Amino acid sequence: MGLCYTQNVNFIEVRDLKIEFTKIDENGAEVPGKVALNGVSLDIEKGSFVAVVGMNGSGKSTLAKCFNGLLIPTAGSVKVDGFDTADDSTIWEVRSRVGMVFQNPDNQLVSSIVEDDVAFGPENLGVDPAEIRRRVDDALKRVGMYEKKDRGAHMLSGGQKQRVAIAGAIAMRPDCIVFDEPTAMLDPKGREGVMSIIKDLNAGGITCILITHFMNEAEQADRVIVLKKGKLLCDRTPAELFSDREMIERAGLEMPPAIDIRDKAGLPESLTTADEIAEYIAAV
Repeated sequence: MGLCYTQNVNFIEVRDLKIEFTKIDENGAEVPGKVALNGVSLDIEKGSFVAVVGMNGSGKSTLAKCFNGLLIPTAGSVKVDGFDTADDSTIWEVRSRVGMVFQNPDNQLVSSIVEDDVAFGPENLGVDPAEIRRRVDDALKRVGMYEKKDRGAHMLSGGQKQRVAIAGAIAMRPDCIVFDEPTAMLDPKGREGVMSIIKDLNAGGITCILITHFMNEAEQADRVIVLKKGKLLCDRTPAELFSDREMIERAGLEMPPAIDIRDKAGLPESLTTADEIAEYIAAV
């Protein structure tokens, strides 16, 4: 079992979380269906960068949707900054604090013009127009899309569309952004660009939660949560997780390519990222 990651200020608290989906039987009655998460407990520290990994069907995306109240617990609880996601009276307090960016950028864009899309969220919150202008410009600059603010969304590449989707989340001024496999539909260059933005946002104080199946992305986080069949398998730093091949095999995951190169080349195990390994090789 993985070592518990020491927390200082918990922004999200998950306790004994169970998510069970219902289905309709042959008589048209609603009956219990698949249990997607069962007994998951974890804390996420404010300002941290956490990756959540696991095989398909492990419950990663289900957990992501619990962080901002898109899914309500069947049992247990999820609290965001002290607000219970199951409390209808404070659900907008939760959603104002936790933004979401999903896998398919085409499904997230609601306007035909880039800057209009980024303004959509703040406009719906009734933010003052002058403040919306500031937020839109700031968000587009942070993702490197300011020069394309007047561009039609249909003219953008997949990676550029995902940047606009992230800008839309930034414009809402959340404390936390959950990225649910945001690079899954992008090419390597697009993935690299999105990861750079995520790290910059985290460096600026935003809590970032990354759902991913790319282990080279997970290794860039402060901490990696591993799910398997709806349960928490382990919770470790990247260095701890990727030095444990037995755990990686139990989880049905693969080692990051850089770690495989390190081990096959007999390099020190203290090297845990691609940058560290490249620097070590260049120096010898």
